[in-house]
Amino acid sequence: MAHGEPIKRAHLETRGSDVPFPMAMPTHWEEDIEITTCVVYIEAKDLRHLMSATWSFLGARADGWDPEDEENWDKAVDILVGDIEAGPYYFKLPLGNIGLRMVATVGLATK
Repeated sequence: MAHGEPIKRAHLETRGSDVPFPMAMPTHWEEDIEITTCVVYIEAKDLRHLMSATWSFLGARADGWDPEDEENWDKAVDILVGDIEAGPYYFKLPLGNIGLRMVATVGLATK
């Protein structure tokens, strides 16, 4: 996903490595998996607004939001916006909107 690595970087730079990242994939989910990849495109008027919404949904700690998170909100969103704009998934559309290519890799695990 376009926001996967930027979310991790925003988490690390605003919270440090001592705070667990809640979205980690368990390592025991690596066998008997069928993988499918799907590519979709989304369009938005305002990348900063989209990344603020993304951080609000995907940036939460496992134990909930901390007051320090509010103090670092703009920094986290700045990281997301900068990384997205610099990455391969971002493009500008002719009428001023932005586009993001979202690549979802879905795994179906069999017990």
